[in-house]
Amino acid sequence: MVLVGLMGCKADASTSTISTPPTATVNTYFTFLEFITPGSDGNLWFTDAHRNTIAKISPKSGKITEYNTPASNSDPIFIVKGPDGNVWFTESNNDATPSVKNIGKMSPATGVINEYSVSLSDKNNVFFGGLTAGPDGNMWFTDPYENKIGKISPATGEITEYNVSPGTSSPRDIIAMPNGNLWFTVSNGNSSLTIDEISPSTADITEFNVAPADGNLPGIVYMTLGPDGNLWFTEPAANKIGKISPVTGDIAEYSVPTDSSYPLCITTGPDGNLWFTEGDGNKVGKMSPATGIIKISAEYPSACWRDESGLVRNLAGWLPFP
Repeated sequence: MVLVGLMGCKADASTSTISTPPTATVNTYFTFLEFITPGSDGNLWFTDAHRNTIAKISPKSGKITEYNTPASNSDPIFIVKGPDGNVWFTESNNDATPSVKNIGKMSPATGVINEYSVSLSDKNNVFFGGLTAGPDGNMWFTDPYENKIGKISPATGEITEYNVSPGTSSPRDIIAMPNGNLWFTVSNGNSSLTIDEISPSTADITEFNVAPADGNLPGIVYMTLGPDGNLWFTEPAANKIGKISPVTGDIAEYSVPTDSSYPLCITTGPDGNLWFTEGDGNKVGKMSPATGIIKISAEYPSACWRDESGLVRNLAGWLPFP
């Protein structure tokens, strides 16, 4: 365990706001759907990266409505409900001219979108690794290619960024924990892996080492808060599911039965089990936090979900498990 004290740097809020809601359209097909979150309006909101849209679907009627982002070729990916009632999302595309790297917010009530630009040092490496609502009322994000994590104030749009460990660190998924801190995954090439904890009040970062990954696959990708109070994560390169205690920092790992399955997304289900996807195994797995026993479903197209999506509730009832 390593404690690192960091200094943050602030960026002026840069916003491009549309004065009226975009024209809403209803479509029956999409190009590339990414993440999904419940909105404050009772709808589910999701991103369609290749169509540069933020969309909502009514759980009651199934009606889908899309809204174009102000930035063209924006590739929205992560989307989260914020503490201010808006939905927040990331935009990142180094193929656009100029490159796009924004944090966006959208009012579910009006459809108005604001975009806030994030610092960019290399226009060829533009990507966000995660987005979450923090316990301090800010929205927090990871910036892998800049080796930073950042926060944006919903009230002012002010962005503050913090450097992670020196070297080629790549922070990815980030979530808020009940202890009031934020936790995020960090891969430093193939030489080291850490799960880091940052205090929103002091910006102090504590690092917890995980066994390094083999080859060029991502070491740690996604995380979820388990029903046992531990933080659970996927290790695609090691083909394992891991957990870390927020209290002690102790780490335990469990091998996935499917060889080279590439475990990717993970969430806590309503049944008290952990559910995860196998990117290469093309299956869905569930794991008991109490026993560590893993069961794998029959072959099923792998997909990503997060706690807030509600999709796990639809899957958990009928997936065929041995």
